Amino acid sequence: MNDASKDVPVSLVASVAGRDDSSFEVTQKFQVRQVPDDAKEYYIRFRISTLKRCREQLGILENAGFPYGELCLAIASITLGAALGAWAGGVKLEAKFTSGFFYIALPCIAVGTFILYVFLRHSSVVDAKKIAKNVLGDLPLIDSHTEPNQDFSKIATSMQDDASTLGTVEKPISTFEITEPAADKGGFDFSDPKVSWNQFDFNTAYFLQINQESGKADLVDQVFQQSPLAEDPHEVLKWSGWKLYCKLEYGMSGQFDALEVLAKDNPGIHDFAAHLGRIYRKYGDNKQAAVWFECAADSCQIKAVSLRLLGDAAEASLISGQKDRANSLANRIREYQANDSDLDRIKLTIERRLLEIGKDDERSIGILERLLELDPTDDNLRFLLGFKYSEMNRHALAALHYGRIDIRKRGGSSWNNLGVALYHIGIPSLSIEAFLASSAHGETLAASNLANQLIPAGFLQQAEDLLDKASITKPYDNAVDTSRSTLNERKSESLKKLEESNKKVTFISDFYKRFGESIVLPHPPIQNGIFEGPEFSVTVSINGDQFLAHGKYVVQANKLLGIVFPAGAQPIPISYEVTIRGNLLGSTMVGNIKKIVVERPPVAPTLLDVQNGTPLLLILSPDGNSLHAMEIEPEVSPSIFSFVRHP
Repeated sequence: MNDASKDVPVSLVASVAGRDDSSFEVTQKFQVRQVPDDAKEYYIRFRISTLKRCREQLGILENAGFPYGELCLAIASITLGAALGAWAGGVKLEAKFTSGFFYIALPCIAVGTFILYVFLRHSSVVDAKKIAKNVLGDLPLIDSHTEPNQDFSKIATSMQDDASTLGTVEKPISTFEITEPAADKGGFDFSDPKVSWNQFDFNTAYFLQINQESGKADLVDQVFQQSPLAEDPHEVLKWSGWKLYCKLEYGMSGQFDALEVLAKDNPGIHDFAAHLGRIYRKYGDNKQAAVWFECAADSCQIKAVSLRLLGDAAEASLISGQKDRANSLANRIREYQANDSDLDRIKLTIERRLLEIGKDDERSIGILERLLELDPTDDNLRFLLGFKYSEMNRHALAALHYGRIDIRKRGGSSWNNLGVALYHIGIPSLSIEAFLASSAHGETLAASNLANQLIPAGFLQQAEDLLDKASITKPYDNAVDTSRSTLNERKSESLKKLEESNKKVTFISDFYKRFGESIVLPHPPIQNGIFEGPEFSVTVSINGDQFLAHGKYVVQANKLLGIVFPAGAQPIPISYEVTIRGNLLGSTMVGNIKKIVVERPPVAPTLLDVQNGTPLLLILSPDGNSLHAMEIEPEVSPSIFSFVRHP
């Protein structure tokens, strides 16, 4: 029996100098599969996609000032060197190309090698043998089952498109990194102030040092007085206010009156009013905090800062029980013209804080969906949205969003919560895989969840581990392949079921995106009147922030409604009265729809006789002529429909 094959780690590093004195460090880390001694073979796999990635890399280096031609020749020489070295060392070369590019390029490579050597020797940029050895990092060995590590460069990240992964967590064995050495600044020490600092640096340093007994806060103040900033009276005044605020934050008495005088004497400087608002909020006086935050917002000329201060004022008003004042401030924010996505995100974030205080889950979901639409890469927000869906027992939507968190960035909590969601939507195999991944991150809750699910689940991952070990032994029984085929079919079924689940709930997520977008819009000019829907019409009346609609419709009684008719009898119509009631916020309505039977056949009552109502969400169109609705019925998929104003 031969010894089992093993992985041999290889790491190459090169520092390459450019014509413009710039330098790049090229690092290649990979593993080569070494087979038993009696085989004496190494297997090297080249793929055309690897060459494509190298071309992209060359473009990046060229833009940074690196000599493009020299690097091309270096790569060409190494390609030839790898081939010749493999031949000379008794290596079996498996070159798998979709075209004859490799063979056509061999003569060019030979010529290029000679030119490269002469040129580099002549220019003395770097020893030719050294660069020929170390630029091997430009041709990484990519095996079909590997996945680049998330901590490396964008080039390594782009290479993951070539990897074939099916959701399993694998340890990467091939990484590729290009870094440009940064100048050594010696670190940024906030305890050692410099006159060259900007206002932010001084503010941060003073805040960090004020609570220390080292006296460094006074040193920061002294250096500020010697800096160019001290030549501007406006900056000196702001610095005085900042020092007072920092002392108050750390509970130093005797500073409050001075800060209040600054705020009242300088209404045009919003910083002082904002400082007072934060201090009042710190000590629980949210009513006064709201006043000062609003003053700060009114005097601030920076749109983003003004919006945030209005949000602080609205939040403080809501906490202090001033609901009308909070609504008024929130309406000011909604009417604010957001000309870019950054301001839009600020408005949405403020609205989300207010909705969390009011425990308005439906609108909170809409806000989170909209925020993720603006920045789908924000995994922290995606986690919060998944958690919110889980809290509301909407596990399919939770699985949708937990599953969209970058697999390389998922921590123990994300994997665990994904496992819980997958279990609730009936995919135990993927649920167990998620619990295993979470447990590997040290999440003890996942270990508990896994223990509760192993017996009724399929032990798929454990079975695969056993099959992998069995496959190493030569020869192995044909039953191993049969079992692997069965395992793969089970995995395929699970993935297909997850895909179907995602498709079923994507339209709900899309509705919430538009719902979240409409929350921060002003109330449309909607008029009372009749609106026609797909099944019935309603008469709408609006009073302040209260929405009310009434309507009627008729259905034919049949067995599907639980009513049995004598032989030959005709179905009898059942009349329903519909009431929609809810509260308005922005261009949205959250409420419920209630359907009550007013006329039914003289037979046994049905479950439809009494309804307590189901949740209903409405999006009001900007022109006020249409209402887009989603009825959230229990145990079934929500239904989405629209009402249009009767002409």
